[in-house]
Amino acid sequence: MKSVWRQVTAHGLSRLLPGTGRLFLHSRDKRRCTLLCLLGAIGRGRVSRKEMQMRKLLWAAVALSIFAAVCHAQNTPQADVAVEYSPLYVLTGYTIWMNGASGTVAFNANNWFGVAGDFGVYHGYPSESLTGETYTFGPRFSYRKLDRLLPFAQVLFGGSHFSASSGGITGGGTEFSFSVGGGGDIGLGSRRKFALRLEGDYFGIRSNGSTTPSARLSVGMVYRIGKTKY
Repeated sequence: MKSVWRQVTAHGLSRLLPGTGRLFLHSRDKRRCTLLCLLGAIGRGRVSRKEMQMRKLLWAAVALSIFAAVCHAQNTPQADVAVEYSPLYVLTGYTIWMNGASGTVAFNANNWFGVAGDFGVYHGYPSESLTGETYTFGPRFSYRKLDRLLPFAQVLFGGSHFSASSGGITGGGTEFSFSVGGGGDIGLGSRRKFALRLEGDYFGIRSNGSTTPSARLSVGMVYRIGKTKY
């Protein structure tokens, strides 16, 4: 579709103003170049019926390009769901390494802002069996101007619960937690309905009036719901 309207537009510009077709094809900002050339053509005054028909065709090509740009902006996925392998490293005292898994659901308000909810479950053996959960929610910011790579950053807030006290973690109750991090989704296939996600997050887990620093590294799969190409 893009190649068709580019050729039509270049041909029409050349008929209206000789030499502008090649300028259009080599211009980075084609819509701006088209509008400038149209203004130049209007300044020529009276035109023949054939030139008027070409001008109408040119305007149709410009309208098509604007329509394509609007559709492009609207092709952001409505939501995405991710399932990841997410080990948690508690960094206070001696490092506690816990196997884990996480699930994330995100809803996109537009092509750069969304809201994400994350739930993680972890299990390890620092000295005895230890299990934990984190559940956080908050804003996510995405950059959708790359071909297959979708970088994002997020700040999430919520709570955590661990089965026992160990390594700066207070067990048996619910504590406030937050995470700051981000990652990137690599689109798979021609439709990019699925993506591979690599993610890293800093977790702050409140315990006895202080914050226990933790890190979580994740890798998993993403399924995009709704429009997929961006």
